[in-house]
Amino acid sequence: MYEIRFLHALAVTVVTETVLLFVIVRFLLRTSDEAVPWWHILACGVLCSGATLPYVWFVLPRFILSHSLFAFVAECFAVLAEIVIIRLVLSLPWRRSLLASLLCNLGSFGLGELIKAVAPGSLG
Repeated sequence: MYEIRFLHALAVTVVTETVLLFVIVRFLLRTSDEAVPWWHILACGVLCSGATLPYVWFVLPRFILSHSLFAFVAECFAVLAEIVIIRLVLSLPWRRSLLASLLCNLGSFGLGELIKAVAPGSLG
């Protein structure tokens, strides 16, 4: 059932992107807990995935039939939308928000592709 696969993909995406966002903000960007509290990162990770994944799963497929074009548009949409969310929630500069969004989406896309290769049909 498509909706169950969506919920599974949402859970995997939220966990993956939130963990990556925490690692990126704390270790790559060296941002302190005083500047960006841990719970802001947690909220931001959940919000990013929750705001973009439903569009990727339920809206874009209605308009884009080519698989490769769909993957490109979906990832571009997610990265751009999440840049804005990261900027607003974490108050990071635009370039740092871009870097965080790109890395989080690359990580979740890569993990999703790996899961689909190992367990076809599990994430769509």
